[in-house]
Order: sequence, then C-alpha cells, then structure tokens
Amino acid sequence: MLMTSAASAAAPFPLMAGERPAAVEERVQSAWRAAQSETISIAEAMEKAQERFKGTIIEAAIDAGRPHEKTDVVFELRMLTERGDILKIRIDALDGTILEADGRGLVDARRLP
Repeated sequence: MLMTSAASAAAPFPLMAGERPAAVEERVQSAWRAAQSETISIAEAMEKAQERFKGTIIEAAIDAGRPHEKTDVVFELRMLTERGDILKIRIDALDGTILEADGRGLVDARRLP
C-alpha cells in the first residue's frame, strides 16, 4: 500500500496584521507550489532507498523535517526487507539525502557499494 500526505508537509503561516484569511491561503498555496518544483519526486526517493537497502517499499508519506534534519520536507518510507523486517527510512525531499534509517535487520538489508 502506498500512501502520501501533502498536508503534513505544510509549514504554519501566521496571519499578518490586517490580512484576510484568503490571502494566507494564497501564500500557503504559493509556497507549496514552489516547494513541489524544488523537490525530488516520491519515485526518486523510493529509488534512493532501494539503491541503499534490499527490500520492497510498502508505505511512503511526506512529512515535515525535524529541527536537527535542517530541511523542511522529508519523505518517510517503510521498507519490508528480504528477511521480513520493517525499516523506516527518512529522505530529504530537496536533495535525496538519506537522513535516517532505522529498524531491525538494518545491517543485513544494506547493499554493499
């Protein structure tokens, strides 16, 4: 099952003094369009994960970056390994860097260079 969620990636936009709610919505939509044009695709993120680990992607979602990740948008993938373990892989949506990989069987699932 492949799931994606764009809503969780949107950053909060405060209401400026005297600004109408419709204007805020327009700013959010504009920022989202700009972010989409600058990110890698979910297919590219899945490819990056499968280049590094052996397994099948079973879930994918768009998530907000954590403060220590220093990025606004992250793809969070779940991968079923050949041994039947589940890995969680977080990939920077801007440049495709693997930020985090965790789960039982991680070492066995790694592809050697």
